[in-house]
Amino acid sequence: MMVTLDNFEIIKSPTNHVIPAYRRDGWAVRKSTASRNSRVFKTQEEAIAYGVMMSNAQKIPLYVHKPNGMVSRKITPWIKMPTVKVKKSNR
Repeated sequence: MMVTLDNFEIIKSPTNHVIPAYRRDGWAVRKSTASRNSRVFKTQEEAIAYGVMMSNAQKIPLYVHKPNGMVSRKITPWIKMPTVKVKKSNR
């Protein structure tokens, strides 16, 4: 029996996005699986702060978009980067 991908449903994990809200002249936060925006803000910074809070609670990445719609960065707030201590040399 030959197995093909036609028999399987591909499930994508949800993500949050900060996108331009052209109709409201601001920035919106939207989950990738949603058909409507979660909230709309006047500035991108406010939208990012809300998106980080949502993404942290849901443990999913936040993608921040530029005004032209292209992704500018990915934020994963729940992942803590390890801190590395560097010893200073006495030379």
